Amino acid sequence: MKSENFWYRSAGEGWSPALYDWFFYRTKRGLALRDGEEDVVYRLLDGGLRPDSRVVEYGPGTGHYTLPLARRCASVVAVEPSAEMREHLGERLAREGIDNVEIRDGLIEGGPGSPDRFDGALAVGPLYYVRDLLPALSAVGAGLKPGGWGVFTVPLRSLEGTWQLVSELLARRRAFLRSPAEATLTAERAGLEVLGTGLTGTSRGGLSLVLKTVTPPDPPSS
Repeated sequence: MKSENFWYRSAGEGWSPALYDWFFYRTKRGLALRDGEEDVVYRLLDGGLRPDSRVVEYGPGTGHYTLPLARRCASVVAVEPSAEMREHLGERLAREGIDNVEIRDGLIEGGPGSPDRFDGALAVGPLYYVRDLLPALSAVGAGLKPGGWGVFTVPLRSLEGTWQLVSELLARRRAFLRSPAEATLTAERAGLEVLGTGLTGTSRGGLSLVLKTVTPPDPPSS
């Protein structure tokens, strides 16, 4: 009997940058999803980016958000498990003349992959494939400075989320859906204060919940 780990791909396997970009930039559904997602993500990012900010992005993929981040802050560390995506992103950054992005191999569960602590973290997509949300969000929080912000998407237990889960199965990936209350409560259990939320998707129930969080500031010294 095959184990599920034999059949399911890992988060870093089986990605095609060309197919990924084709869906989001060429298909009607992909364009609608991306437009709605951008509205929420950029609204929650507003005010968090400064010219001196150091940001870590988990699951940058082909760099849709990486390039705008790099142009608005001091530096970006892009943590990406897919070798194909890392190669594609590196080539794209070189073509655009952007030299303040460091690409690292890794998963969101492992945090930034170094003792560095960042002013902010962005994760659009990678939490879809995380079975246990608490340690992943704890790792994100541990990689942030006191008062650092996080913006991340969590797939919803909704009709649209279920359709997405089926499409992920066709690609041999397993997604894990949550309720809005579960996502918010887990973020709080990870020590993150939830400042705002928003829905992405093309239906009333939504596809994913976007959360904006902040890490608690250090207590005042006595």
